[in-house]
Amino acid sequence: MLKKSTVQLREKPLASGNKSLYLDIYNEGKREYVFLKLKILKGVSTEIRIKNKETQLTAEAIRNKYEKELIAGTHVIKTKHALNNSFLNYFKTYRDGYTKKNLRVIHAVYGVFTKFLSSDDISFNQITPKLLYEFKEYLEKNYNGETPSDYLSKFKAVIKHAMREDYFLKDPALGISIKRKAKITKAVLTPDEIQKLAEHKCGSEVVKKAFLFSCFSGLRFCDVKRLRFDKHFKGSNIQIIQSKTGSEVTIPISDNIKTILKDYKNRKGLVFNLPSSEATNKDIEHWVKRAEIDKKITYHCARHSYGTNLSFYGNDLLAISNLLGHTDLRQTQLYVRIADSQKEMAINKLPELVMK
Repeated sequence: MLKKSTVQLREKPLASGNKSLYLDIYNEGKREYVFLKLKILKGVSTEIRIKNKETQLTAEAIRNKYEKELIAGTHVIKTKHALNNSFLNYFKTYRDGYTKKNLRVIHAVYGVFTKFLSSDDISFNQITPKLLYEFKEYLEKNYNGETPSDYLSKFKAVIKHAMREDYFLKDPALGISIKRKAKITKAVLTPDEIQKLAEHKCGSEVVKKAFLFSCFSGLRFCDVKRLRFDKHFKGSNIQIIQSKTGSEVTIPISDNIKTILKDYKNRKGLVFNLPSSEATNKDIEHWVKRAEIDKKITYHCARHSYGTNLSFYGNDLLAISNLLGHTDLRQTQLYVRIADSQKEMAINKLPELVMK
């Protein structure tokens, strides 16, 4: 049991094998950790042993200074790193100050973690390996594809950020991970199948035009639904900030887009007055059956079809990535793999050669 007032020199193991030195200061129920920016180096050489001895003596001198201040009553305990501080408040501050492109994911992870908790708040000392393992299982049970791995990875980034600011002495997430699964591949439409859809009637003309538009622009439903002639059509291009990523994408107005949007010049307002996503997909389902296409097609398949067809016809990977507004080429490579698979299937359908 700790005394009423103590200053203890402790070691924090580092991934490198070195040890970081810090002071554990306790006084009348209050605790403070002071990190000395001194390291005990890994190794047994004479040079390292001498260096470590000097470091240890320096750390002891600092410890003695703090102890004297504590005894004299001149040292005031800071509570910034108290273990009972709110982790959720820290997470919220981290989220609100996040400036990288995947901000949407950080917001999503915060929401998922708060939903997982059985209480309105949680302190740092409650963020244990057991709790994080339960969070891992929660993600695997409730989410599919790459989402569990992505969410846990972003959550662990928050933990590491807190460790750098000395809120944790040990990483509670160490050894806890989720194997990244291959993304669930949506069905894609070939150019011939897209032509079949164009030739068949859809229950909603606006849904038909919007879906075909996405087959030749790659825009998601959420962006197509808010697309405006007077705001996003810039000369020979369409420019829009994507809702999902927050990044701008520029799409050339192709001849196919011009065919779908007859007399689009000088028009104003919404391009497509679409119903809800659920109603739109219901119309697409009936339309695909009417065209006798034996695939499960949703609105998002239009974007997948666009990316895959661009790759199938030999377009450059970077060009495809820019047209789709991807922030990572790994996302684009999915379409390349699908296109390569389609090419292999096409080759295998060629008549078998018989040699005599």
